[in-house]
Amino acid sequence: MGNAPWNGPLFIVGLPRSGTKLLRALLNNHPRIHIPSTETEFLPIWIAEWDRYGDLADYANFKSFHQRSVRLPYFNYQLGYGRPVDPRTWYASCRDYSVAGVFEALVRHDTGTLHNAGVIWGDKSPTYIRYMAPIAGTFPGARVIHIVRDVRDYCLSVENAWGKTKVRAAQRWVDSILGARQVAARLRGRYMELRYEDLLTDPEAEITRICRFLGVDFRAAMIRLDGPSEGVGDARNQSRIVQENSGKYLRKMRRRDLAAVEAIAGQLLRDMNYSLALPASERKRVRPALMRLYQLCDGVSFLRFMIRRRGIAPALRHWLGGVARIARLRGARLLEKTTMP
Repeated sequence: MGNAPWNGPLFIVGLPRSGTKLLRALLNNHPRIHIPSTETEFLPIWIAEWDRYGDLADYANFKSFHQRSVRLPYFNYQLGYGRPVDPRTWYASCRDYSVAGVFEALVRHDTGTLHNAGVIWGDKSPTYIRYMAPIAGTFPGARVIHIVRDVRDYCLSVENAWGKTKVRAAQRWVDSILGARQVAARLRGRYMELRYEDLLTDPEAEITRICRFLGVDFRAAMIRLDGPSEGVGDARNQSRIVQENSGKYLRKMRRRDLAAVEAIAGQLLRDMNYSLALPASERKRVRPALMRLYQLCDGVSFLRFMIRRRGIAPALRHWLGGVARIARLRGARLLEKTTMP
């Protein structure tokens, strides 16, 4: 990996409710690591649509690009934090006007990190687990940390938080991990996988392992939280690592649901050194038509959650924005046409 200090980008990925926020909070306690507090979520769209924006070295094009970009949810969140980026500042801080150059300039602006500061910059967006290949192709020096949670607790968590379907969650868990590992085989040592449960039980060992991967020194402050990292679920509003936030499926998951989840994910659970609660059964895959039906139900459940949390109008904007983002990515067929070095 060379003798010069590595300065990013670092991408933290993993399914939602799998500990990505906790991991970001712990890593941000290191003075050489700066990850934004808001998930960007738009990078795959930029990669897919970049040619449409024209030559951004032309400031008129860049200003138009800025006007389109600030409508994305990320920029609304940044506005709430008092950190909106103006087009002139953003333009001037770009080392070049490729996807990589413009994205880096934005993240460095929003984390207050200069190009020559010797600081590792990056992003924590769980959905990027599906787009690791195009992101790695855009950033050939990027490193990826993938955090995985026991599928049974993951299924409980997405149901409790958002009312989502456990069967679909289990199938997505399997597909995301297997897909990430396929890309990891081509990343040549730039990919690291860890289990959420190991981070809870022995945070010092896991953070030390991450520090070696990133080429930074371990700091004791990295295993403490300065404030809550989670806003929903059993760990919400906790300013500590909740070590008991695992194995809840043993108490809270009905046997019928447990059998269904382990039938889908049992083989991968064993491969990742998780113990099965029930006798091993033949692996089953959820049919595509049923996955689409569950996806529709999950979308309605998530909209209800957002309405309760934010009100009707903001919830609809957020939900429709998510639907539009998925449609744009599917239309661009990003995954099918991406190559990696």
